[in-house]
Amino acid sequence: MNGLWYSRHGQTLGAPMGQSHLMRTLIFIAAVFFSLTAQAQQMTSMDGPRVYAVDRRVSDMPPGDDFSKPERAYASIHRRLVSGDDDWRAMSIARLGPTLPKASSKPIPLRERAARGYIDARIAEVRIVSETIAYVIAQWPTSGSYDVRCFELEDGRWLNAGDSQSNTIESARKVVDDASDTRRASAAARKSAQHSADYLTPFVQFLHDSAKEPKELILDAIRDKRLVAVAQIPHRPTYWKLLTDAVSDPRFVARASVIFMQLPQNNQTMVDRFLSAPALDPSLAINVLRDAEEAGAPDQSMLDFLVAIYNVNEKLPPEQRVRIICVDAPQPWKVIRQPSDLRAYDINHDEFIAHAVLRDLLARINDARHSLLVLDFDNAPRNLRWRTDDSPVKTAGWHLSEVLGQQFFIFLQHAPQISTRGTVSGRACRGLFDTAFASNQNNPVAFALAHSPFGTEPFDASADLDCSGSYRDGFDGYLFAERLENEYMPPSITDFYTEEFVKEIDRRHQIIHGKGIGEEIGVEDLDATSFLQWLNQTWGQPRAWKAHLGPIDAWRISPSQPAEP
Repeated sequence: MNGLWYSRHGQTLGAPMGQSHLMRTLIFIAAVFFSLTAQAQQMTSMDGPRVYAVDRRVSDMPPGDDFSKPERAYASIHRRLVSGDDDWRAMSIARLGPTLPKASSKPIPLRERAARGYIDARIAEVRIVSETIAYVIAQWPTSGSYDVRCFELEDGRWLNAGDSQSNTIESARKVVDDASDTRRASAAARKSAQHSADYLTPFVQFLHDSAKEPKELILDAIRDKRLVAVAQIPHRPTYWKLLTDAVSDPRFVARASVIFMQLPQNNQTMVDRFLSAPALDPSLAINVLRDAEEAGAPDQSMLDFLVAIYNVNEKLPPEQRVRIICVDAPQPWKVIRQPSDLRAYDINHDEFIAHAVLRDLLARINDARHSLLVLDFDNAPRNLRWRTDDSPVKTAGWHLSEVLGQQFFIFLQHAPQISTRGTVSGRACRGLFDTAFASNQNNPVAFALAHSPFGTEPFDASADLDCSGSYRDGFDGYLFAERLENEYMPPSITDFYTEEFVKEIDRRHQIIHGKGIGEEIGVEDLDATSFLQWLNQTWGQPRAWKAHLGPIDAWRISPSQPAEP
């Protein structure tokens, strides 16, 4: 998938310099770190880590590229980043290569403050977990927090294998210990069950006994709960079609009066104009989608959903019509003219979404009808906890659960292990769920997680969250619409990218990333035609994640065998 349209916050493959560049790096490597839980089979068992102190800043380490020791490799990586070299494939273990973004076309040196943070990072200690795996713990000079980077020995070089952050050195050490213990325990658990045909039986039996048709379970949940959320990966036509069918059913308007959507709040006027127009005018909805993301969201299936709501309302008296309420942080591009203008809109999206939803629910306290919330899956989990300190992952779902309790129900769409950037690192539960659905002929199903074997599995669908908890801790219901291998990107909306709008997204990209979008995508003479040619390499095409899913039966494979192709 092209990263330009995956992140709703405009974080693309060409991150801006300075602090945003730093955050891009940390977020990306944290995603890779989470994928390491599938690598237990590659570790050599030890009673405990061997530790040696370093207590030197990166700037105090011997100069030059040196990957002969973990601490020297750590310093070498930091020096490369400061110089603008973001070629993570060259600095990381080979099996992560397909999941890593390509290096920038030219060096993008960090700004002075960010560069100083990398150079002045103090390497506290190295913890050797096995003959081939080690962790470097280093303290950031500005925040005082600790960086925990994993290295693996490959062809005689210690290479990056992931990264996480901790508030104290004690919690950083616990990250290393827990990661080691988790891998060993996970490997032992899989070894005892992997080759047993009985392990799959309760999953298959549960689908036979308890699964429902997805639309029916969504409508039942809306009937019974004050707020129902669907946690989505953006741009999935089959799942948008499922929601379109649900809102088009007469039972929906009898049970719900509001649909909350993760659109910038400054688009509310445009949404209201679209819904109140005397005749259907898709161009009004298209304008909403042009502002939905930095480069717009040219998603035909999403447009079909908006049109379906208009068509539903057209048959209803005004007092019964369904409203769409935009609940994400504003990003008014008409008034954003330079990078400094972005600071006013750099806020906590999870808190903003939750407060916007709760504010409207409170205003409708006597409304007998309920609400639907469509939001990105990384904003949705309700009760997962960070491994570093066991504190809650404070998503929008967590905030809403704190207030609404059991009157809040969250569905999760079936997905691979995926980051918010669209990077896929395998199948959820190493293909266990996929195998169960395949045994049911991959028929669409939905079910509650609370009393299901699916719900007890450790949550691993997000490659960004280094968290503990099960699927039922994070979510209440599960939606399966089709095989991951069959999914495709939606076709782009006809005439979405006019010459004028291509100039506008080029301007937005320049503000955020310091360079135009043409340079980002490698198009010298940027116009609507050349941009669409580039866009249609992915939009309307099969999902690129197919190459990164791995085998469907990796959960069966002996720990001595690789779980990924």
